[in-house]
Amino acid sequence: MERRPIVSIIIPLYNVKEYIEKAFDSICSQTLTNWELFLVDDGSTDGSAEVCDILASDDSRVQVIHQENQGAAAARNAAIGKANGKYLYFMDADDWASPDMLYDMVCLAENYILDAWAGVPVDTAGRHLGAIGRFRQNPADMTADVPEEQCAQLVVTGFYIETYYTESDYFLQKQCVPSRVFGDRREFREYAHELFDRNLLYTPWNKLYLASYIRENQITFPEVHWDDFPFNLQVIKNIDRVTVSEKAYYHFIRKRTDSESEKYNVGLYEKREEENQWLLDLYDEWREDLHGILLEEAKEQGQIPMFIEPEETQTEALEQERNADQSESAAEQTADTSGSEAEETAFLPALNVPAAETLYGPAREFVARRYLERIVGCVENVTNPQCELSRKEKRSEIKQMISQESVREALKAAKPRSLYMKMMLVPIRMKSTSLSYMEGSLISKVKKKNGKLFARLKAGR
Repeated sequence: MERRPIVSIIIPLYNVKEYIEKAFDSICSQTLTNWELFLVDDGSTDGSAEVCDILASDDSRVQVIHQENQGAAAARNAAIGKANGKYLYFMDADDWASPDMLYDMVCLAENYILDAWAGVPVDTAGRHLGAIGRFRQNPADMTADVPEEQCAQLVVTGFYIETYYTESDYFLQKQCVPSRVFGDRREFREYAHELFDRNLLYTPWNKLYLASYIRENQITFPEVHWDDFPFNLQVIKNIDRVTVSEKAYYHFIRKRTDSESEKYNVGLYEKREEENQWLLDLYDEWREDLHGILLEEAKEQGQIPMFIEPEETQTEALEQERNADQSESAAEQTADTSGSEAEETAFLPALNVPAAETLYGPAREFVARRYLERIVGCVENVTNPQCELSRKEKRSEIKQMISQESVREALKAAKPRSLYMKMMLVPIRMKSTSLSYMEGSLISKVKKKNGKLFARLKAGR
């Protein structure tokens, strides 16, 4: 009987004929060999479909799905429906990964309970793992038979951004945070802003997903522009078991001339506003959940009377009513319960907001800083030479962006980490449309004529 694949790898592709072979070879070079690969041709017209068929012809682990052009989200979802692996991994067709990526990711997932109990940093290189009870197997013989309820639902690793200027000249940037195993949902949520801040929670290709978790929660890629972020927001919304490794395996390549980062994006501002709201909604929901947790903890510890001053008076009045009319005791008990629930509802903000805000204060600063960084990017987008708006229309767009109340509030909360970003925010703080326009134009020129400098400034912001 054939073994179940440990990992189902999904690569959507559209007109990437000159890149797909390198991505394919990096998967075939993985030390972990028990995998299946889905190459999903999303209606390519440049010969990519034929290349996929040739690549799959010599390897039974590879399947090709041909479909009409529907976008990357539909391509990924089509493969998820056919995937048999215990874990899911998503890759882009114009990038590549180091050979030990899948094996190390699976080891991280399979050893979640052991690592969580040990409470020590994860060592994906396999050194000194015996001291904490961790186990590793020969990659070719790996079975990955740990019960799924003991495995990580999500593994997050570092990655490299390779920004090419010529075939041999490029800027390499590593994105990562220190290795860590999160013991529970609350611990992950309190730290998530650090992962967001290093761009580790937006994309799917630096992650391994437990397939059963994805299916049980009916998580799919929404068929919208830039589907990665909303997909991952669904994944982390109520996740419990997460492991993070500082090791980087994936190489995200910025090289293609038609890259979205190099052209004018229609509707970018509206999209950024939508993304920011998604993030705010996520943290609002997490904060409400924390309110409930803190309330339950306070009730269990008998602390509620300490926070609700009127409760003692209310209790005395209710007791007098009970003594006055024993025949209506059942009705009064019902009223007592409902009154208590109403009091607890009113009590929630008083008890929980300070604690929740203390925990999520750093997250608020991050969200504000991230939002302002993207506002600067939206200003630059409008001044991009490819933008066909008139100068008057561009100025009007910029004025609208920098005058929003959300921008004013973000300026109060954000703490820019570099002199570069502090300078970029000066025109916005001044509400100066002219200076913001000049700044955006300057960024556009640097981006076009000195990509290396632009990449370094962006990396250091």
